[in-house]
Amino acid sequence: MRGLQTFDADDELYLCEYHGDNHALLHTRYAGAAPGFTESDWSRGDRQLVLYTHRHGNGEVLYCTLGHCRGHYDMQPLMAEYPAVERGAWKLPVFHEILRRGIHWAARL
Repeated sequence: MRGLQTFDADDELYLCEYHGDNHALLHTRYAGAAPGFTESDWSRGDRQLVLYTHRHGNGEVLYCTLGHCRGHYDMQPLMAEYPAVERGAWKLPVFHEILRRGIHWAARL
């Protein structure tokens, strides 16, 4: 993440409990409710990881929660046609840079 500035992204946020030793590379905070989910009270505003690494055995995983998109027909059978195409973080040059760096990181392992 060196050299990248803080940015805003219109994307789906994963609200998670984290286990084990995760190395945070990018995070955000969320304080609010998530009605209908098992864990619905997120009022504490805890840090939510957006990009992180996690060691597993002799390897390591790089996980990025950004990149959700939705096209006109991705909500079937809930609705026949979704009104707008949502490109999420894919619209941002910084997201493309994060992907490029992630691929480079994986190729070096």
